[in-house]
Amino acid sequence: CAFFAGRAWYAGIKSNDVGSWVMFSQVLLEKDYIGKCYQNGDPTSEFSPDLVDSDGGVVPIPEAGAIVALKATSGGVVVFASNGVWFIGAGVGAKFSASSYEVRKVSSLGVLSAKTVVAAEDTVIFWSSGGIYVLQTDPTSGLPVASSLTDNTIKTFYNNIPATGK
Repeated sequence: CAFFAGRAWYAGIKSNDVGSWVMFSQVLLEKDYIGKCYQNGDPTSEFSPDLVDSDGGVVPIPEAGAIVALKATSGGVVVFASNGVWFIGAGVGAKFSASSYEVRKVSSLGVLSAKTVVAAEDTVIFWSSGGIYVLQTDPTSGLPVASSLTDNTIKTFYNNIPATGK
């Protein structure tokens, strides 16, 4: 779970069908909206079928393996899976909405578990089988980029830690 853009975010369902889905609630104007991850209007209506920016929804990430953690940053939600890291952020407009968002793959490095992902202020650090990485915002694109913290420092030490210790 995470909270971003005035919404609750959910992922990590153990399922072959929806395991790679990230769901977000309607804008939390009332506490009852926290579980409403769907469109408020009737999409079959001939009068008002349109998606509204404050609606809830689902972001499928077909390439993602098992999603193990979500972390909110100032620009979006970072999705950590067993086979990579993705970023869900604002689309064409300046803010996230149900009708305008983008999904970008940040890294092919899988995350070991939810307990190996730590958020500190607007920085996210995670452990992967190959090292410890930090997500930093690229000033040009505004997207997170994964950089190794261990390659030039403690890589040999890190590689000698047993898998159960990581």
